[in-house]
This record gives sequence, structure tokens and C-alpha cells, in this order.
Amino acid sequence: MIAVTEKLAWYVSRASGLIAWALVAASIVWGITLSSRLLRRRGIPAWLLDLHRYLGLLAVIFTVVHLIGLVADNFVYFGFKELFIPMASDWQPGPTAWGIVAFYLLIAIQITSLLMRKMPRKIWHAVHLGAYPLFV
Repeated sequence: MIAVTEKLAWYVSRASGLIAWALVAASIVWGITLSSRLLRRRGIPAWLLDLHRYLGLLAVIFTVVHLIGLVADNFVYFGFKELFIPMASDWQPGPTAWGIVAFYLLIAIQITSLLMRKMPRKIWHAVHLGAYPLFV
């Protein structure tokens, strides 16, 4: 029991990161399905679009849980600078920087999704295409 509590933050950060990545993958697959011609011919029910948005929101939530888990874990220090500024971390700066950039992409995609009706479609689409590098 003691070993579990000592590593709880580590388990939370790793598990939530994997879940967030899986949710991004599911949201991308769902978004591609929504944009396919097969569904467009029949008309897209509103709940299908809501599910796509919900998967994206869950990805944001689990990413935030991942960040909280990183801060709580005492194996490697992660403060504000290490979490939000690329290349600021001494621990694996390259992969950590890519994770930070992916987080910013995720937030940009979510914000533009919420503002989709108030912005030009070309800008929304260009930002939304950032989901592919986000997944990688």
C-alpha cells in the first residue's frame, strides 16, 4: 500500500497522458468520419458533432490532469516554467517541448472549435488541421 501511494502521482500523470492521447485519437477519427461524404449525404445529426466536441474536451481535461500529476510527482521537478515553456525542462527537453507544443495546439483547436461560427471557415480549418501533428 505504501508503494502505491508513493508512486500515485507517477501513475496518475502517465495514465492521464495516455488517456488524453487516446481521446485525441478518438476525436480525430470521429472528426474524419464526420467530414466523410458518406455521412454528409445523409445529414449529420447534432449529437454526432457533440460527441466529437466532447472527446476533444475530455482530451483537454485529461491533459490538465496529466500536468497536475507531473507537478505532484517528486521524481522530476516540474514547475510553471517547465510545464509551459518549451525547452525549459532539464529532463528530456526535446520530448517535453513537443508535449508543450502539442498542448498549445490542443488548446488552439478547442478554442477555435468553440468560436467556429464567429470566425472565417478557412482559419478554423487551418487550425483544425493541427490535430494531425498533435496526434503524432
